[in-house]
Amino acid sequence: MTSSRIQHLRHTPSARQRATVGARRWALLGVLALATAAGACGGDDSSGAPTTATPTTAPLTTTTTAPDTTPDTTPGTTVIPTTTTGSTTIPTTVPTTTDATTTIPITIPTTTPTGTTLLPGAATTPVSTPEGVNGPGLTALLVDVRTGRHDGYERVVFEFLGDRVPGYAVQYVDPPFTADPSDLPVAVDGDAFLRVRMAWASGYDLTGDLGQVYTGPDRIDVNAPVVQELVLLGDFEAVLSWVIGVDAEHPFRVTILDEPARIVIDIATSG
Repeated sequence: MTSSRIQHLRHTPSARQRATVGARRWALLGVLALATAAGACGGDDSSGAPTTATPTTAPLTTTTTAPDTTPDTTPGTTVIPTTTTGSTTIPTTVPTTTDATTTIPITIPTTTPTGTTLLPGAATTPVSTPEGVNGPGLTALLVDVRTGRHDGYERVVFEFLGDRVPGYAVQYVDPPFTADPSDLPVAVDGDAFLRVRMAWASGYDLTGDLGQVYTGPDRIDVNAPVVQELVLLGDFEAVLSWVIGVDAEHPFRVTILDEPARIVIDIATSG
């Protein structure tokens, strides 16, 4: 054979080779067709078989910071710092600390405010009863004059014989003072003065049966914190007058007591 014929025979496949190649092509086309069908089944078709994925659990680390127990200075507000590390948020319940008791210092004044008094019923205004309570012929006889000191007040007592108490008028007055009936000047210790005037009263029994019933001094030096001195100004025609010298004008009250009969003057030491 010539060389050209030999080359033609080398490059010309035989019938068997062509059949084998064709079978391979059809097999390849079948594989491609199956692959295409499998891809179509994995689409949005809800009737396809569900695909189950195996879940993978990743380890989770959570760190919680303990609550701050320092009392909050803002009333009604509690701040709880909580720090959580990880991709998942886990709610944490942390007890809060609340101060249950709040102490508020209270200052209570222990002194009596100015203008008030611890002596009920006391005032600086005049106090009196109608004159002639006992009337003419029923003279109350003075037998004793005395003073006393008590908690919150000082006391002056005029005591009478029996159960007869005269009418009285007690009030603050200004000096000078004069004796009755001589009109001679009378000095009294003190910076304020309470005059006690008693009608149908005397230290002498005018009927003549008893004579002088008051035998005490006409001037009584007291020198107490409030009451300084008591001085008899007059005992004339059934009018009996005394003056009480005090350190200042304090509230006072007048009380009638019996068994024995007394006129009691309480002078406040405060207020």
